[in-house]
Amino acid sequence: MKSGVSTVRTCPGPPQPSLPLSAMEKRLLTLGASLLLLSACGFGTPDIVQPSDNQGDNPSTVQDPSDKNPPAAIQPIILRANPSESHIAIAGKKGSIILNQGKFNTIDFQMFLNPERPKAFEIQQIGVGILIGSMVTDNVGLTMNLLSRDYLNSERFPLASFVSTSIENTGGTSYRITGELTLRDVTRSISFDAEITNKELSMNTMINTNDFGLRQMEDYDPDVPVQAKIVFAQ
Repeated sequence: MKSGVSTVRTCPGPPQPSLPLSAMEKRLLTLGASLLLLSACGFGTPDIVQPSDNQGDNPSTVQDPSDKNPPAAIQPIILRANPSESHIAIAGKKGSIILNQGKFNTIDFQMFLNPERPKAFEIQQIGVGILIGSMVTDNVGLTMNLLSRDYLNSERFPLASFVSTSIENTGGTSYRITGELTLRDVTRSISFDAEITNKELSMNTMINTNDFGLRQMEDYDPDVPVQAKIVFAQ
């Protein structure tokens, strides 16, 4: 399955990290992914309705002085990944032959449910942050080449992200998800099918590396199979 493609959007690259990559890991995932998801979902300070200045004309609007505790704001329902049971895997292929396999060891997954209907399991937003430097493959030389400045350049572009823009339930536990994938600071719209239950998410898709300005690797197709299984933390 090919990913849907829209117009390229580039954004300014982050500054060169001044700390070792391992020391930045939690900061990148927390600031880069979590804040992005929260802002994308529109969760923020709740609107406060101010009392009318003309209260004498409408006695029903007079605030009870004894009521000092305003109603609590509805809190978002967020499902996160269990890191020990979740993974995002990739593969390098030529035609129908899989040549190499790899995975990302550090990911931050968050799925927001409708807080006004907590028992309905209505998915409002999905987002993922991926630490590029956490990638490993079954070939050490290939891993080093993929992370180098000639390809993914994990030092300059340490974080990839995905934020959904549309989630459609196509029946039962089947969903069609569309969103923005950012890799090397190039953002493309992609779509894929997923199976989602109250315990896990699983998906398979294909990402074309040419869409993100990555050079063609001679021994591999530009289409990279991507497979994810996210088990929700209980």
